[in-house]
Amino acid sequence: MIGGQAAIDVNMTAAIVCDVCVSLDLKKFPPELKIEPKVKELDLDLVDFTVRNGPIVGGELGDNLRNDLKEIVRGIMKASAPLVKDEANRAIVESLKEGKGAISADAIMKALPK
Repeated sequence: MIGGQAAIDVNMTAAIVCDVCVSLDLKKFPPELKIEPKVKELDLDLVDFTVRNGPIVGGELGDNLRNDLKEIVRGIMKASAPLVKDEANRAIVESLKEGKGAISADAIMKALPK
């Protein structure tokens, strides 16, 4: 049996499409602006990776192993995109529950340029 272990640094891109629902709650004074974002699409892609402390195996065999590993990591990232999207939406819901998603009209008026 042959084994190996390596630490890699990954450079990746994430393409995210969000829908944002904006509403104004006129029942409160001052009126409150509610912003509810939701991640609709999320795509992860591996750009490149670097093996820390240099390659474990050199030459053509090492290049082939790194290319195979790169494709495996890319596949794992693509397969995990739906889970990452779900977790992002869960984090948004939790943030809104904690009151971080509401903005008062007064705060908006103060933030506008004079």
